[in-house]
Amino acid sequence: MGVGLLKAHLEAFDAVGAGIADKRREGYDKQYEYADAIKGAYGVFFFQHPSMLEYQERLKIKKQRSNIETILRVKKIPCNNQITRLLDDMESGAFASIFEAGLKTAAGYKGLEQYLVLDGRYHLVTLDGVWFYQSKNINCPHCLSYEMKNGETLYYHDMIAAALVKPKFQTVLPLAPEFIRNEDGQEKQDCERNAAKRWLAKYAEGYGWLNPVFLGDDLYSHYPVCTMIVEKGMHFIFTCKPDSHVWLYDSIDCGCMKGIRVRKWTGREHLESGTSGITE
Repeated sequence: MGVGLLKAHLEAFDAVGAGIADKRREGYDKQYEYADAIKGAYGVFFFQHPSMLEYQERLKIKKQRSNIETILRVKKIPCNNQITRLLDDMESGAFASIFEAGLKTAAGYKGLEQYLVLDGRYHLVTLDGVWFYQSKNINCPHCLSYEMKNGETLYYHDMIAAALVKPKFQTVLPLAPEFIRNEDGQEKQDCERNAAKRWLAKYAEGYGWLNPVFLGDDLYSHYPVCTMIVEKGMHFIFTCKPDSHVWLYDSIDCGCMKGIRVRKWTGREHLESGTSGITE
């Protein structure tokens, strides 16, 4: 399945690169193709380098350079600045099809069957916010901001990272993300909950063939998000905290629901978790 997934990704990168209108000015260095810039950035993760700088340094070694040319099929390897210039012109939505292609390839190799849960009927899909950039000094109009206790402002980029998961499995399969970002002219700062609703509107039906059960923390346990999922005929399991779901916990305490406490041994300590079910 690994070779098949890589092949599917590389073909998808070529398709995305070919579909981008080249807006570079006349006289601008056009020796590098968009697809090569995409594969160059992908190589950082494929070869598991901690940074783009180390990745570029490693490419100076002949063997490493040959690997990216032969394994990732890069025609001409762009440098860090060239990758940045080319990728900055691309819309993030153009890459959504790549995640779908990879998932379909994994399904073709029957790789998704091992992720089935609940009597082999459902797949678990997590939704969670992930910071992937932060700085006190460098920011852009799309940055989110956070006021720290010392009065300084922290700028960051965030996104909804959706993934196909299974308990005790170390390997997760990423789905298309949704960026949490301030758009031009937007007065109110974007947030994870609004991004989750956008993700569901864009992608949930497209992933319906997985028969997904969405997992999320307390932030997602919110009426509009839950309603969107139910209206699509899908399911969810979200955390509910006492301070944000007062009515629910009052209903349990008043006897409308039956509380169940489960005690588990993790190998180090006992953990207690509470669940509830409606009594007849």
